Amino acid sequence: MYLVLFLLIYLGYKNSVRARAKGYKSWTWGVITALTMFGTYIAGSMVVIGFYFRDRLELLAESDDEQYKQQFQAEIMDAIQKQPLLFVLMMMFMIGGYLIIRFVLEKKEDKTTKSIPE
Repeated sequence: MYLVLFLLIYLGYKNSVRARAKGYKSWTWGVITALTMFGTYIAGSMVVIGFYFRDRLELLAESDDEQYKQQFQAEIMDAIQKQPLLFVLMMMFMIGGYLIIRFVLEKKEDKTTKSIPE
């Protein structure tokens, strides 16, 4: 969990510095980066859990038993702790969110230099 928070803060800061160098509001782009990273982390978590627990999810959708749902949540947490590849895949999705915003920032026009019409 601390790794997720560290990456959100650090990579958000990196993109805010990149935005400031281009003449854009650094705070805005830092927040956009953090929100995008968090959103892609959640999407990656859903994809990983969906593929890894595909059969169990069908049973969960049909069941109304609260105890079964709590047991399933515990199994998910246990699987993520015992198999670090699942966590790494979720992190890859999160870093993908950072790279999307970085790409957008690199393609934006630089406000600090004035273009001279010919």
